Amino acid sequence: MTLHLRAKFERQRLVIDGQDYDTCAFVECRLLYNGGEVPRFSGCDFVRCGWDLGDAAMRTIGYLAVLRNIGAGHVVDKLLAIINSVGELPAPDAPIQ
Repeated sequence: MTLHLRAKFERQRLVIDGQDYDTCAFVECRLLYNGGEVPRFSGCDFVRCGWDLGDAAMRTIGYLAVLRNIGAGHVVDKLLAIINSVGELPAPDAPIQ
């Protein structure tokens, strides 16, 4: 993981997979997450930034939409509840029921 310490990013498109941002400022940036190693942000400021998903991250969103459409919306709801509670995500191989 690459550490960015007290850096300022302006009007850039950044791929954030596998990056560690500590006390950074982002101004009018587009931040793209492709589904790789989850980035870390600590003490960062975001001003008029956009957040994008690509590759595996976007395919995961598509998969969650399929689950909801086939009647397994309870799985999606459970994941959203975990996200909204700022709880720990289950292990990658743990079943979500």
